[in-house]
Amino acid sequence: MATAQVTVQMDQSLVARLERLATLRGTDVATMLARMAEALARGDWSSIELGPLTRAATGIAAGLPSRPDRDLVSDSLAEKYGFRG
Repeated sequence: MATAQVTVQMDQSLVARLERLATLRGTDVATMLARMAEALARGDWSSIELGPLTRAATGIAAGLPSRPDRDLVSDSLAEKYGFRG
């Protein structure tokens, strides 16, 4: 695949965060942004690799009891503040 060089201007703090993220993912900023742009152009967000924290959190919600949200919130508040209805 032929590539073209693109120059983008971003806030320095954003560039620093992108550099840290790329390092965590074992890549560089240019490659990471190219992959994200390709996924955006295809309309395919599922192909964007999840970071380690997101991967670790995957499945947490699946372990919650199958109950209405209102009941879960009510029970959690009752437990936190020490009263039962």
